[in-house]
Parts: sequence; structure tokens; C-alpha cells
Amino acid sequence: MEAKPLEITNEELFNYIEYCNDRFNFCFSYPSHFSAQPSSANGDGKTFINKLDDAKIIAFGELDYDNAGLEPHLHFIQNQIKIQDSARVPYGYNFIGFGKNDGKIYHERILIKEKEDANSKVNVIYSIQLSYPQKHRKKYTQLWANLMGNLKI
Repeated sequence: MEAKPLEITNEELFNYIEYCNDRFNFCFSYPSHFSAQPSSANGDGKTFINKLDDAKIIAFGELDYDNAGLEPHLHFIQNQIKIQDSARVPYGYNFIGFGKNDGKIYHERILIKEKEDANSKVNVIYSIQLSYPQKHRKKYTQLWANLMGNLKI
């Protein structure tokens, strides 16, 4: 008898764990079947991996001290992803496309918002990215909507 490969069910997409980044003061809930990796040394973000589906969530913040805005990040995204659709959202942009190197589907939301930092105001850039193989598109399109629906900045 041949063993079937394990698969994440759609029901598992609705059990969530909250992640909050204390350095940049943002939170979102991610599916419990993703494994949280260790935080980066400087506390700017975290990666969450689902090895079974070869899916990944990356979330980070960054201070924009030189006031470059979103342009450098938008340029980087365009170099990495063949963008299929983009939309303006409050404080930033939402993208969906295919990875130029791996063919995976990428969803990314990049935002910029002014925050208080040590008695001064500075822009903070936030990025949340979800990548997964094309065969899981239906499942992870819903997951992306859930992630964005519970993102708190």
C-alpha cells in the first residue's frame, strides 16, 4: 500500500496564533501550522515556515531615517517578482505575482507610516510577504485575505 503525502487541510487555515513585533509595534495572526523561526537579532521581524506546503510568511519593519520612502522597496519587489496585480491601499501597496527565480506565488503588502521615535517623528516601513507553490493558490489566497484582515499597525 502506497502512503499518501501529508497535506494541510483548509480547516487548519483557521487556527491562528498572534505575533506582535514590539520594536515596530505591529501585530498579525498567522496559521498555527506555520513554525515561527527565531526573531532577527535586531528585532525587526520574523519568518514563519510551513515545510509541508513549502510556504513562507516574512514580516518586518524598518526605520526610514533617510526619508527614501517606499521607492527603494518597490524597486526591489519589481526585481524579485513578476507582478500580476498591484493595488494602492491606505499607507502603501499590495502586490501579487510570481517569483522570477522560483516561480512561486508571492503576495506582499508594503506600508509606510509615521511614528514617534525617541522624541522625534520617523517613518516606519512595514512589509508582510506570503510565498507558496502555485498548486496551493486556492488555499493560500484565502490565508492572505485572513492575514491582511487581522494586521494591526
